[in-house]
Amino acid sequence: MSPDFFADHFYEFGFDFIEASRFPECSTSEVIREQILTPQDKAVIAKRLCNELGFELKNCVALGDSMSDYLLFKELQHTVSVNGDPTLRGLARYQYHGTDLHDALLLACGEILRL
Repeated sequence: MSPDFFADHFYEFGFDFIEASRFPECSTSEVIREQILTPQDKAVIAKRLCNELGFELKNCVALGDSMSDYLLFKELQHTVSVNGDPTLRGLARYQYHGTDLHDALLLACGEILRL
């Protein structure tokens, strides 16, 4: 749900797909409501990308930190609360507390490989 001017920086780190809210380049331009992502969009985007790439949603991992991730977590089996609030921690399959997202992802992947 981050703004595109922030999220697009992740391409520098090798991300292949970035979904973000699209904001006008000029502050005097009108924001188009349909281009702003909502929490509901997260699950829709995950399903669409899985379909396009031939992945099964049940094999995907979601990392989240707040209630904006709640609906996505309801759709996936492998979910990691990253310094999440108490409600999200209760919904997540795995909990991570720290500052390294790589370690958070490895937590879930290590558990998946054991299944």
